[in-house]
Amino acid sequence: MYSKYEFWRKMSDEKHMLTVLRHQVAQDDSLHLYIFFRLDTLQKFSDMTHQYGGTLLWHRDFTDIPLAFLLQKPVIGLVEFDCSDPKSDPAGAFFHSLRIALGNRVIVSDDPTFPDKVKPLLTYDYAPIAFMGTDEEKPGPFYITDELMNIGVLLTCKVEIYDQPFDKEDYWIEFLCVNDSRDDLY
Repeated sequence: MYSKYEFWRKMSDEKHMLTVLRHQVAQDDSLHLYIFFRLDTLQKFSDMTHQYGGTLLWHRDFTDIPLAFLLQKPVIGLVEFDCSDPKSDPAGAFFHSLRIALGNRVIVSDDPTFPDKVKPLLTYDYAPIAFMGTDEEKPGPFYITDELMNIGVLLTCKVEIYDQPFDKEDYWIEFLCVNDSRDDLY
């Protein structure tokens, strides 16, 4: 079970929540902050991690699969940010541009095996056309937030722009999901 929060945030205040989250994660050595990115090239991962102080843990390039032309951003990857390092700027990386922020996901976990556990889930969620298993191995109904919470993610966040009311052109909606089954953290 998890609680889902949705709220409108002014685009000018875009970094507020991630800055607060970064400081919270820095207070606990067992917590790790990750961002799942979808980018155009592997070089963009290199540039972004160098500029904002992240570490690319894994990536997958879908340019070599059939129908790859359907994917707008054919390279995905998981980047970890050391929140105790003052040079680390996950909010800056996430909001590098509006085009980059949409569809990417911030994840907080305390599981040291998380990067390996999440790779097949995020890969399948992004490009189910690239699934190479048998029909029996293929996931049934698949909702990525449920899958992330089932492997023990503490918190996940993403931003989107859709259904903006007439008076909210300079806002976007943030989706924050918090794992309720982790009572030991409260």
